[in-house]
Amino acid sequence: MPIPSDMTTSYLLFDRPTNHILASRDPDKQFRSASVVKILIALDYLTIKGSVDNIPADDLPKLQSMLRSSDDAAAKYFYRGDGYTEVITRMVEKLGLQHTEPPADRNYWGYTAISASDILRTYQYLLADQQDAFGQFILANLGQSTQCAKDGSDQYFGIPSVAPAPFRIKQGWSGFPDVVRTPQCPTSSADSPASSGEEAPAGVAAKIPADGVDLTSHLLHTTGLVDHDSRILIVLSLYPTSVDWPTAASKITAVTQAVYGYTQL
Repeated sequence: MPIPSDMTTSYLLFDRPTNHILASRDPDKQFRSASVVKILIALDYLTIKGSVDNIPADDLPKLQSMLRSSDDAAAKYFYRGDGYTEVITRMVEKLGLQHTEPPADRNYWGYTAISASDILRTYQYLLADQQDAFGQFILANLGQSTQCAKDGSDQYFGIPSVAPAPFRIKQGWSGFPDVVRTPQCPTSSADSPASSGEEAPAGVAAKIPADGVDLTSHLLHTTGLVDHDSRILIVLSLYPTSVDWPTAASKITAVTQAVYGYTQL
């Protein structure tokens, strides 16, 4: 299956039992993170607390909502409370990430630069984390991802549409002007993107230095563990602003299906 001409994508499929990459395309290419960075925000928060048992009662539901339902207000709370870009800098050092960089404007955590190879490394770290149970906590919550995100978006594109349950996922989306209502996700109750810190208001993003990272195209990312945690699947993607959410979702789902099935693109 060829990649659509109006889609820019990077992907990885990693098989844990054999320790081999089964499929790969531009794994080191940088994309803006959108909500995928919430994994790093959660891990940094837990590292600061020192133990899952030290999570305050008021913070636990925020942490769960951020990981399960991609809650932007919760991400803003943890990201800003723990030092803005220092969160990303600490995680880059802790995990040995190669292409992850803090956002140029510290207010917009969704403009953190990531790559498929660094997301793979992040999932590998979480799976190997036996010492403090932070990885187990984060992955357990990703395994309870809700179909409807906090902002009302239907986040069951990509992996959830092609891989049988159970799966553990962290999705990302950015740039689309409105939340598309679906029968499964008919309502919204979240802050606007401008107030959440995920992305800048319309017209502002183009003025933010990005060092080659596209901050304005429409974006969908699907990442996670499939086949009972035996494989790690990551598909990052960008689209022209003329491509709407349903079209982009169908494109990333088709590519994810091909990668999941080992098809060489």
